[in-house]
Amino acid sequence: MTGSIIDSQNEVGGYPTISSITRGADWDSDSDGMPNFWELAYGTNPSLSDYNGDLDADGYSNLEEYLHYAAVPEPATLSLLALGGLALLRRRPHLSSPAAARAAITAIMSRSECCR
Repeated sequence: MTGSIIDSQNEVGGYPTISSITRGADWDSDSDGMPNFWELAYGTNPSLSDYNGDLDADGYSNLEEYLHYAAVPEPATLSLLALGGLALLRRRPHLSSPAAARAAITAIMSRSECCR
């Protein structure tokens, strides 16, 4: 029926089959919607459901911060190897110690999902 309004999904072949994605238990240990690698890098606790917190006191919840990152990963995160983590250090004061920065960089870079 060319030129007519679609009245049912059956007129266009039905719904597609969409495969499910399963992640390991270590993806989001506290089930707060923010993956562990991101929580480690940004200073929230991957063992505590803290999605409503506001770590940097900018008015956006931790979950909103993660969703923004997921939509548009920060250049600092994408270039950690090239910059040795300095860009991330400048943006996140909680990573001011070398050990904290190394842990965050390792957590981020160990996940291929971080740099899609």
